[in-house]
Amino acid sequence: MKEHQKESALYLCDPSKNVTCQKSVCQSQCVLTTKVEYAKADADGSPIIVYKNRMEALSSILPKENGTASHGV
Repeated sequence: MKEHQKESALYLCDPSKNVTCQKSVCQSQCVLTTKVEYAKADADGSPIIVYKNRMEALSSILPKENGTASHGV
């Protein structure tokens, strides 16, 4: 993975690892983190990437031209 992609990736958050988070909404809404050290790991121990970059994330939630949003999570 290229360094700039790694920096902008969004990972599935592991609240137990994310000790700096206030955890005020994580149980109902927030499930992502930009910090690889707070990411949940897959069976191989690799961080679970939800979006490769933030633009991909934004394009999946912003309305399309026809007025509907696409939620690709």
